Amino acid sequence: MKGTLSITILLVLLSGSLYASAKSLTSPKNQSINSGINSNMMSSGTVHKLYQPYPSSGNNNKLNRDEIITYQEIFENGNDGWSFADGTIPPNLFHNYNSPTDGWVWWMGDPALATGSNIGRYHEKQYLVLDTPAIQVSSSNALLTFTLNYNVESPVGATTPYDGWDACNIRISTDGGSIWSILVGTPAYNVLSAYSFGYEHREGTNIPGWGGTSNGWLNASFDLGAYVGQDVIIRFAFASDDFPETSDVSSMFGMMVDDIHLGSFTNDSSSSIGFTASSLVPVGGQLWHIAEVADAPSPTHAMICQNDAGSYNPSMLNYLVSPSIQLPEFGDIKADFQIKGSFSNFGTIPDINNWSWEISPDNGTNWYSMMNPYHDPVNIDWITDAPSTWRSVTEAYISYFDGLISDYSGLMVKFRIFFETNTNVHGTGIMIDNFTITNILRIPPPVNLSATLSNSNVHLNWMAPNPAILLHFLTSTNENWSDYVSSADAYAMKIDNPGSTPTQLHGINFMLYRQNSMPIVCTPSIHVWANEAGFPGTELIVIHGITEIDNYAWKNVDVTNSNIMIPSDGSIFVGISDINPGDVNAQGLLCDATSPISNSFVNIGGEWGSLGIIYSGLVNCGLSATIYDADPTAPVLTGYKVFHSLDPVGTFTEIADIIDTTTHTYTDQFPAVGIMNYYKVTGVYGINQSYPSSIASIFVFGADYSEILYDDNEADQGYNAGSTHSMVVKFDPDIPYGVSCEIAYAKVFVNTVGIGSLIIRVYNANGINSTPGAELLLFSYPHTSLVQGWNIIPMLLYAPETTGSFYIGILDYAGSSAVGLDTDSHNRSWKNLSSTGPWQQITEGNLMIRAIIRSPVGNDDLVEIAPEASLYNYPNPFNLETTIKYNQHNTGTVKIAIYNIKGQMIKELKNGYENTGVYSLTWDGTDSQNNAGPSGIYFIRMVFDGKTMTRKIMLVK
Repeated sequence: MKGTLSITILLVLLSGSLYASAKSLTSPKNQSINSGINSNMMSSGTVHKLYQPYPSSGNNNKLNRDEIITYQEIFENGNDGWSFADGTIPPNLFHNYNSPTDGWVWWMGDPALATGSNIGRYHEKQYLVLDTPAIQVSSSNALLTFTLNYNVESPVGATTPYDGWDACNIRISTDGGSIWSILVGTPAYNVLSAYSFGYEHREGTNIPGWGGTSNGWLNASFDLGAYVGQDVIIRFAFASDDFPETSDVSSMFGMMVDDIHLGSFTNDSSSSIGFTASSLVPVGGQLWHIAEVADAPSPTHAMICQNDAGSYNPSMLNYLVSPSIQLPEFGDIKADFQIKGSFSNFGTIPDINNWSWEISPDNGTNWYSMMNPYHDPVNIDWITDAPSTWRSVTEAYISYFDGLISDYSGLMVKFRIFFETNTNVHGTGIMIDNFTITNILRIPPPVNLSATLSNSNVHLNWMAPNPAILLHFLTSTNENWSDYVSSADAYAMKIDNPGSTPTQLHGINFMLYRQNSMPIVCTPSIHVWANEAGFPGTELIVIHGITEIDNYAWKNVDVTNSNIMIPSDGSIFVGISDINPGDVNAQGLLCDATSPISNSFVNIGGEWGSLGIIYSGLVNCGLSATIYDADPTAPVLTGYKVFHSLDPVGTFTEIADIIDTTTHTYTDQFPAVGIMNYYKVTGVYGINQSYPSSIASIFVFGADYSEILYDDNEADQGYNAGSTHSMVVKFDPDIPYGVSCEIAYAKVFVNTVGIGSLIIRVYNANGINSTPGAELLLFSYPHTSLVQGWNIIPMLLYAPETTGSFYIGILDYAGSSAVGLDTDSHNRSWKNLSSTGPWQQITEGNLMIRAIIRSPVGNDDLVEIAPEASLYNYPNPFNLETTIKYNQHNTGTVKIAIYNIKGQMIKELKNGYENTGVYSLTWDGTDSQNNAGPSGIYFIRMVFDGKTMTRKIMLVK
């Protein structure tokens, strides 16, 4: 059925903070939000840039950015340009003003806020009054007259119990100013209950006044016949609330009066004798200062708003104002700081304690809440509590502050933080530290780094970084929501490709609404259909059971892995179904009635029709699509840096600075011999540098090292001998008679990592019938250092030496890792089921245990290459990337490529001439265009020496 969305919709903020409560949820001024609240966010049929710099999956991730601190204040060296202001002290009062057009008048506006032809505006949260001297009301003339001119916030949109916002009125006192009564006369008040007087300044409801504009000077008259014979004081009063800024309508100058007459008293505004101008906002005192704080993050000092007693004052409005800060020219810009504090909240709104954070894009002229930094027509502007321990503002209040101010890139800005209190004082106030502005640059790293070995030189190869990208929304709705719908079988929106080349679809987005701010109760399905004759046709994908849907908020579903392409100059349809099971009257898909282009469709009984035909008066529904686009503001790649280390989690040392962006190779002629070498490459973008590529590792044997192996690199299954049992591989080194060799490393293929350490044993082959004899070495290698695949394990303490055959084995026990077993060969592996029993040959295959030996005489021919070419990968299945190992038993051209399950080649990894040896490269799951592939089965195919080898692998995300 079609639901009716009320004329106002309560804005439901995203959850995420245990601390925060926002004014918009409770303040009468903001309790109701116009249904067109988000109309500024998307324009019909256009592309809208989103503030989501890091897609959750696909071609871009955390490695595609760099965070550079461009400004930081830790308050360890004084104020450094930060200043303080007591907001309870008014910046201006009623004063005599010589108007260029009207001569002398009484005016409560601030000429410092003048812009262009406008003489000035007024400030927020003001309660300014102008009192006349005491005047005796005579029976001969009891008529108060004056001229009046006002231009204040329009009363439109005020909600019960208020019918106006900012306002001005006339009051009278007969007791010297202790008690005041509101006068009623001509012109009549057009506001009967002003929010500014009643709510902001706590006078209660039914305080009348003038709101909006008088459209010039008016003659005002008030009959004071009831006060004849009394001395009275006349008060001209003006009150403003905290929203909107008068910069929204710069012509709002406030209130002016002139030519005041009562009996024999007259004033033409040129003289202030006898008049009293004042502010009725209580002065609370300014408390911001730098002090030592024991747990300050910076680490010894912080900026605190606290009095000498360790608490705060009643009736404060304390501002902490930053110096002018130049924002970067490009990239995403984020501001943040640490906060801690405590304060009471025993009152009711607006009589509560609160704090907030604001930004000025014009160097201090206008201020906007960081909850709404671009001054969209939404009012959310303060927080009613503080964390008891130091927290990042954007983490502790993630639903309210994201800190992103990228639209102000290149501007000079200021920030300010305020703390406002009522008369209830209980707590320590608030403290801030480590105010930081971070420039988040989209600077992707190089990809597909691989390392190969040739004559003790390590050759590195990589690919250029994937382009930096932005997310874009494609939609036809203007989000001026008026109704929600739920009765159809499915809903769809046509999505046009904005470019002339095919574009991948990365996300489907929808917005559901449920009455009374109730949680969404359905688990809908999302769809993509081909465009067939202008209607949804063949279904390309469907994803069922979408969960975690917030009421009245865009839900984003990532479909990157589905590899859906929007044709060049073409379109597709995105859609939703199953949105309302058993909850017909409460929730549905939001729709607008005013967007100029209709691209939404409805399916009922298998037939598609226009949304506007099925639901009269509606135009588009709440659906959109996400695509990626190249970031034109991203820094330009200027080169690469190559780094080397002997520890993958240790410090890497720069070994090359490459300034040619077309060079994607480097040869390390001086790697460490006899040990694993680790490499990574970064992209250089002018003065900035990307995160590193994935690490490439390679063991460098050197002239006196060799690897003895009897497996074919193919782990056909995992193998365990059984608890307390031993398993070994026999090695026959090819060394001259009588010459000893050093057993330097054990190389073990771990098929499944266990929960226990790997217990390594080395034996002489001097047992019965050359079985394992004397134990040369026994040690434990921690399971936390093991990885699935090959592990090169150094012989700890000392490397045993032998002049003949030897064994390397593993003592198995409950929880041990499973060792790879090559079932294509045997006769080299043995097991022992008891400490005193005989050794038995493992007939199922050869254990994938190898020996790396070092011969002091140096023999270049010691490496024993398997008799046939071999191919394997690890890990398998894999998530982010997999390492592909292969060996060649003679020189020649080798081609290695990845194929999908349909037999289509999706990426060529190697095609060139190579010498005899063992090589490795990596695949990160992308195709030849560097688009991430979906989860599923793939094949590695190696063509070498006229033969083809294929290995099945699985990508799991």
